[in-house]
Amino acid sequence: MTDSEWANNLLQDQKFLDVFSVLKAIEMNTIANSNSDDYDIRQTSYVKYQALQAVLTHIESMASQRNINEKRFKIL
Repeated sequence: MTDSEWANNLLQDQKFLDVFSVLKAIEMNTIANSNSDDYDIRQTSYVKYQALQAVLTHIESMASQRNINEKRFKIL
């Protein structure tokens, strides 16, 4: 199984997507429910949210790499 196939399978796994949604929602709720003087808490939650998004984006790019490679060969 290639990395692209693995990533495609992972992105089709609803449980995996649900876990990421829950984790991102936790961080957004932490930001939304923080006090106005809790800058450090909001900053930490934002960094965690961005990290989760970066992981998901990387997996999505791995999944699309196969399509990119197929199109690249058609051009040549």
